[in-house]
Amino acid sequence: MTQQSGASRVMPEVDRQAANRAAIEARRARASLKQRLRSGEASPLKTLAEALAQGSAASTLRVTEFLQTFPAVGEVKTAKILDDLKISPRKRLGGLGAHQRDRLELFVRDRLGLGASAGSPPLTVLAGPTAVGKGTVAAHVREHFPEVKHSVSVTTRPARPGEIEGVHYFFVDDEIFDRMLAQDELLEWATVH
Repeated sequence: MTQQSGASRVMPEVDRQAANRAAIEARRARASLKQRLRSGEASPLKTLAEALAQGSAASTLRVTEFLQTFPAVGEVKTAKILDDLKISPRKRLGGLGAHQRDRLELFVRDRLGLGASAGSPPLTVLAGPTAVGKGTVAAHVREHFPEVKHSVSVTTRPARPGEIEGVHYFFVDDEIFDRMLAQDELLEWATVH
């Protein structure tokens, strides 16, 4: 009969270095995915589908990080959403149970205006000439009526002081704008000089 020596096993240096490289690459892949989700290059629904592939960047992305790629979803809203969906903040997209995944997908569809509850919401268009106060009215509605969904325009101009990405505009470069236009991702567009 032999006894185990209580010595801990040491990972060979070559394996440790390979593991470090793999971890760095995985973090970079998740960061890239989050950026693509924020910019609209990646679809949240496709990302959920990709999360089923074990080891993919989508499967290892925390649900909290996924939710925070949506415009106007920060830490406070994320906590409430997770509580409503009955999902632990430590869960990763690839580690969700079937019911959690279904609830998250319904949330995403509703958030994107594709859910059954979306139906035909009332539509209000806020229009007026430059400098009439449309931004002030929109800010008031956003602050006092959080259930009202806002369309956020895409622009190629630089952000002005106080403008927030995903709230006031989505700021993109000409190349991304042209790609969005070619893929019919815009409801309308115009060239403004």
